[in-house]
Amino acid sequence: VDAADATQETDVQEVTQGDHRVVVVRRRGLADIDDPALRRALVEWNPRPDAPSVLTRPGQEPWVPARAYVRLDGTPTVDDGAATPVVARTLAGAMLTAARPALRQCYEDAFARRPAAHVTVGLRFSITAAGVVADPTIVRGSLGDPAGDACMLEHLRGARLEGDAPPEEVRLDIDLMFFYAASVQVNESTGRAPTVLDPPAEDPAAEAH
Repeated sequence: VDAADATQETDVQEVTQGDHRVVVVRRRGLADIDDPALRRALVEWNPRPDAPSVLTRPGQEPWVPARAYVRLDGTPTVDDGAATPVVARTLAGAMLTAARPALRQCYEDAFARRPAAHVTVGLRFSITAAGVVADPTIVRGSLGDPAGDACMLEHLRGARLEGDAPPEEVRLDIDLMFFYAASVQVNESTGRAPTVLDPPAEDPAAEAH
């Protein structure tokens, strides 16, 4: 018996038959990752058809990749014009819906130049009766650098709302929150991904208290 053979398992039994002692040696072959047949079986075996094979995937794939998000922060206020808080929030949400792809790109470019995982920018702008954003200005914070701020104002100016134009021009004051969320991995025990979390707190230790 070669005890150094890691690909076999040996079972030795002694059986007495009258005056004779019979030694029965059973050898069982163990799985060898270098065995082509085993590798082929592992590639083909997949209990979850929607998941990659254990051998063909390079590692645990993210369910949701890392990406930039843009959200309203707080309650929009009316700086000028006759609009209720509900109308102000509706108009601010419509503006964000119209401009979000461009604003996200501005933040991603600014992040590449000067990484900031979480920033808040205060904006003041008008929404005309035609549903067009006019005269946007930054009144608080920054997207990260002057180029990022200029990009944000350029794409806000002239953004057109769909179906939410006010009866007369309204000027709003809002805060926009830009943040990066890390990729979310699949929970291997359930096969599901947890919900994407809110942006990280400025001071996690302070949040805990």
